[in-house]
Amino acid sequence: MGIQKSNLNNKEIKNILEEKYGIFPNNITKLNRGTANIFKIDDNKCSYILKEFDSNIQEDIIEKEVNIINF
Repeated sequence: MGIQKSNLNNKEIKNILEEKYGIFPNNITKLNRGTANIFKIDDNKCSYILKEFDSNIQEDIIEKEVNIINF
């Protein structure tokens, strides 16, 4: 479970994914792993992972993680 309680509920996640990414989820599951809030998102085509970082984390740490994931 994340260190910080999630700032998002399923409705907010769904709205963000639809408006910003064109992803229309039909299932959102919170995964209790790691130190961040992690959600598994399923639509009719794919599965995605959404990671909500702690609000106090520095932006450069997030950028490093993105670079590692992209590698």
